[in-house]
Amino acid sequence: MKEFPNLKASREKQLYETVWRGFTNHFHYLVGENVDLNSVYYGRNLAHVATHFEHVEILKTLIEKGVTLDMIDKDGLKPIDYAKRRNNPSLVKLIEEQISRTQELMEPV
Repeated sequence: MKEFPNLKASREKQLYETVWRGFTNHFHYLVGENVDLNSVYYGRNLAHVATHFEHVEILKTLIEKGVTLDMIDKDGLKPIDYAKRRNNPSLVKLIEEQISRTQELMEPV
């Protein structure tokens, strides 16, 4: 049985534990609060954690909320690297599409 994150922990730590364990409902509750989705915890941001544990729905929400996908973690990897290592085509596609959209927005007109 899954346990809920430690409620005495900081909001960021709760968020990381929630993403790590895949508690989608609790994640959506915490995301509604004032938390930094790009904070680094144990050398990774939330996109790294969601991708590593293949939580597609959580990653979709993180992307909608503006999480950084090009951040390099403590092991020198980006979220796309974890998706490729997991051989998860849906995660790879989701991240590549978002990166492409972001690059299009940054191109000069």
